[in-house]
Amino acid sequence: MKTIQASRSRSGKLNKVFGERSANLALQLVLDGMGKASFLKSTNHVLGLNDINCRYPGGQNHGHNGPFWSGKSTLIATLKPGLIEPRRGEVLGR
Repeated sequence: MKTIQASRSRSGKLNKVFGERSANLALQLVLDGMGKASFLKSTNHVLGLNDINCRYPGGQNHGHNGPFWSGKSTLIATLKPGLIEPRRGEVLGR
C-alpha cells in the first residue's frame, strides 16, 4: 500500500502520460477512448493516470491499494509539489 500524509488538497481530471513521442498527441488517443493496453501497444507510452479525481482532508494519512502498474506512485508523486506535473488537470492546495 502506498500512503501519503496529506495537507488539504484535491485533484481534478488528472492525466499523465510517460513516453518520448509528443505526449499531447498520445493523450488525445486516451481522451478519445483508447484503453491502457492498446495505448501502450500502439504508442509505446505508459498511461500513468487517466481522469483521476480525488479529495484529501488535511492532517490525515491516506492509503492507496491497487495492482502493479495501476498509478499509485504516480498519483502520490503528482500530489507532491515539484515531483511530477500532470499532462492535463490540476492539483489544488498542495
